[in-house]
Amino acid sequence: MNVTSVNSDTTENKTSPNQETTQVTSVDVLIATLCIALASFICSLNVLTILVVWRTPALRTFTVAYVVSLAVADFMVGLELLPMSLYFLPPTRVGLFNRNVHMCLLMNGLSTGMTTVSLMHMLVISVDRYIYIVRPYYYEQVMSSRLVSALIASSWAIGVLLLFMPHVIHKDGSKAETCEITKLLPTWHLFTGIWTMYFSVSLVIFVMYSLIFLTALKQRNAVRVTAAAVETHTGPHSQVSSATVGNHRGFYFFLTLFGVFFLCLTPVVVAMGLDCFVPIPVTLYRFLVMLAMANSGMNFIIFAFQNKEFRGALIKLLNLKRFLPNNSTRDVNSTRDVNSTR
Repeated sequence: MNVTSVNSDTTENKTSPNQETTQVTSVDVLIATLCIALASFICSLNVLTILVVWRTPALRTFTVAYVVSLAVADFMVGLELLPMSLYFLPPTRVGLFNRNVHMCLLMNGLSTGMTTVSLMHMLVISVDRYIYIVRPYYYEQVMSSRLVSALIASSWAIGVLLLFMPHVIHKDGSKAETCEITKLLPTWHLFTGIWTMYFSVSLVIFVMYSLIFLTALKQRNAVRVTAAAVETHTGPHSQVSSATVGNHRGFYFFLTLFGVFFLCLTPVVVAMGLDCFVPIPVTLYRFLVMLAMANSGMNFIIFAFQNKEFRGALIKLLNLKRFLPNNSTRDVNSTRDVNSTR
C-alpha cells in the first residue's frame, strides 16, 4: 500500500547520527524534483480521468465508478508528493517534520491511507468481476448503484481510519528526535497490521482472478465449440462470442490494473516490513517510494490504452482528432464495447 513514504525516513536516521545534518546533496535535489514532477503527472492524469467520465454519460457504469474513485485516491497521492518533496530536503526535514510529530504522521498517514483505499478497491473489483463472470445472472439481480456506492464508501472508510490512526497510537514524540515512523509507531501497526493486511488482501485478489481466469478459459472453449457448430448451419457470419469476448476484455483490464499496482507497491511494502528489523539503505528506500507513487498515474494510461470509448472521449475532450490519421478517427467514432466498461 502507499506505505510508500512510511519508512523513507526510517533508514536515513538509522544510519546517521542523532543530530541530522542540513546539508543538501545532489541526490536530495534529484528526489525532491522527481516528487514535484510526479505530483504534476499524477494529478493531471487523474483529473483528466474524472473529467472524461463526467462528460461521457456512456462511461458512467458500475465498474467505471470504481475507476473514478481510484482516480480521486490517486489524485490525493499526487498532492501528498508536494510536502514529501519538502521532506526530502534536509533543511525543511529538520526544521519542520522532525520538530512536528503530527506533521510527520499526517504525511505518512496520508500515504498509507490512500494506498489502503486503492487496495480495498482492488479487492472489491476482483469480487465484482468474479460474480459478473462466474454468476452473471446473480450479478444482474444484486448489483445496483446503491451497493456500488456502499462498497466504495467502505473502502474509503478503511483508508481514512488508517490515515488518522497514527495520531492516536503513536509513541511519545518527544522521545523521537527525527521523523522516523518505526520509532513513532508500534511495530504491531507497521508489520503485523499494514504489512500483513497488504499481503493477505493481495492473496485474496490473486485467488479471485485465478478463479475468473479458469472460468474464462472454459467459457472461451465453450464459445469456440458453439461458434463452430453455428457456422456449419449458418455460415461464417456469427456473433455468438461477442458478449463473452467483451466480458474477458473487462477482466483483462482490471487484472492489468491490479498487476501494475502489485508490482509497483510490493517492493516498498517488503522494504517497510524488513526495515522494522533490519535497516534498509535510505537511497534505495526513497527510489522504491518513487516507484510506488508512480503507480498512481498508471491507471489513466491503462484505461486509455485498453478502453476504446474512454480513449475516444479523451481525444474528443482534448480536441486531438485533427492530429490523428483517418483510421484512428474512425476508431474514435466507433461504437463502444459495452462489456468492457460494464
